This record gives sequence, structure tokens and C-alpha cells, in this order.
Amino acid sequence: MYKAKYEDLITQEEIEIDELPSDIIRQIKGCKKLIETHGESQPEDPNYIAITEKDQKVCDMINKWLDDVPEDDDEETGEIINDPVKKKVDTKVAEHVAEPIKKEEPKPAQTIQTDDTAVIERIKSKLKGARIHESELTEILGKKPNQPEHKLNGMRLRRVFLGNGMYQVV
Repeated sequence: MYKAKYEDLITQEEIEIDELPSDIIRQIKGCKKLIETHGESQPEDPNYIAITEKDQKVCDMINKWLDDVPEDDDEETGEIINDPVKKKVDTKVAEHVAEPIKKEEPKPAQTIQTDDTAVIERIKSKLKGARIHESELTEILGKKPNQPEHKLNGMRLRRVFLGNGMYQVV
């Protein structure tokens, strides 16, 4: 059975699991689950490799957390206290309250009426089958076409679903 290195680290540093941040606790639970299901694997097995990588990730997270915890001196004994539970956390209420984000209603596709048949002829000349790419259509129109459908003086172009930016003449 695989012996987790993070357990050795926790006992060596004399840390209670409850003291750890929630993201590290979740990673520990995931690692335990992997060890329960694939702990008997051989070192060449991909599952065993996944366990060791997850275990190393948890150890790195714990070490980073230990490095980030500030150390305080005990006034009476001069010893360094590294107990995050005993430390007071300064909690200040944010003075600035974020304004709610206003959602704009999507506008329906607008019909552009042009009497210029030259634009339609240029579109027809660039068609490959019944389709034209959005970049070519943008170049011809001088702006991005409306989505999901762009209407031109008798010609309707509809964006093709999963068509890689293509519009089809309808």
C-alpha cells in the first residue's frame, strides 16, 4: 500500500488537518481517494504515477502554506510561534461596494437596406458553393456582419453553426 508523503509532513510539522486551508483539505481528500482505489499499483503503473504526482502537489501546497504563515515571537520565552490558529486575522470591511453589472439585452439582427447591387455582386463572386467566410464578408461590407443573420437587399446570409466563421446564402 502506498504511504503518502503529505501525512509524514503533517506529523513532522505537527499540523492538524483542520488548521489547513480548505483547498488543501480538498486535495488531501482527493489524494486519499486515489490511494484507496489504486494504492496497490506497481511503480510503473500510470495510476501509481498519478498518486505520487498528487501527493507531491499536496506536499508543495502545504509547504507553500507554511512559508506564507507569518512567524511571531513569543514575548516570554523568545520562541517562534508558528501556529496559524492562535493568530488573529485582521478583517476589514471593504469601503467600496461594487456596483451591480447591468446586462444589456441582445439586439435582434438589423436589416441593412442598400440599393447597391455591386455589394451583392462582390459577395456572389467570393462565394465558395453557397458559403462565404466572415472575414471576406467583413471586408466587402466594411463592418462585421450581423449575427445570426445578415440581410442585404434581397440576399440573406445566415451564420453556419460550427462552420468556422462561415455564412451561407439562404
